Amino acid sequence: MLGNLFMIGINAMAVGRRRIMSLLPFALLNPLYWCLHSFAAWRALVQLIRNPFVWEKTPHGLTSHTAQLGVAQEPAT
Repeated sequence: MLGNLFMIGINAMAVGRRRIMSLLPFALLNPLYWCLHSFAAWRALVQLIRNPFVWEKTPHGLTSHTAQLGVAQEPAT
């Protein structure tokens, strides 16, 4: 509990030093953020055990031109 309070305090101090007080309430949301990290880690572990060769990828990009990044893309069949 003390560690959580310490981290919230550090985040609040960082916001205060940058004088962006509108972000100060978000420092209190850190425990929720950590719970979401925990949920994601457990979900990944379960998926790794149940189906280790499946990779859930996030779709990226607004264009179909990935060759600009030096990635060769084969045509879909």
